[in-house]
Amino acid sequence: TLGRLWTLCQGHVSYNVGERAAAIDTIVALVVASRLGVEWCAWERLPWSYLDGAVLTSEGINWNRLSVCRVSMGGPLVNRVTGYFNTPDQVAPNGMPFYYDSGAGGIRDARTGRLYTGSNVFLVAVVNVTAAYDPLPSRLVVLAWGNGGARTYASGVWLRDFFWQASNKYAAVVRWVDANGNGIPDGNDNFEVLATWP
Repeated sequence: TLGRLWTLCQGHVSYNVGERAAAIDTIVALVVASRLGVEWCAWERLPWSYLDGAVLTSEGINWNRLSVCRVSMGGPLVNRVTGYFNTPDQVAPNGMPFYYDSGAGGIRDARTGRLYTGSNVFLVAVVNVTAAYDPLPSRLVVLAWGNGGARTYASGVWLRDFFWQASNKYAAVVRWVDANGNGIPDGNDNFEVLATWP
């Protein structure tokens, strides 16, 4: 179901959560990264994962800690790597118009000014990263977060079960609808795409 994104990642996925994130962020990061094909550190035989502080240092991104595909799970207030690519209160460096509006407490679309709020709304984005000082010519960073742990979990379920077409840059604001009434985001629920970019 991950389509082209899985084809590009092909088992070369690492992931991170924020040092201040809830445990549910770690669980859903592993779920998503496993579906894309987690890369193992051959010398440790462990999934290639880090906390945000090990990836984003005072000098910037530690590119050696990112695989070809990087999953950054959790919002920009609890995950500094997500915040680096999707800064609160402003359009992202790559032009993605969706950001967390800290004054209003929701996801803002800079193109229209529309604010998406509610306990069941989340953002998922793919950022194509190229930098002159990066040892790899191109890599993808997948961002997934919502207002609170359950919404971040819902973003992971959507990535795992329903996503994607885009291969280099794409973003969607999505609403989770608990169709089966069990209070847990799962593949039997409904997901309504509210806005996309580009």
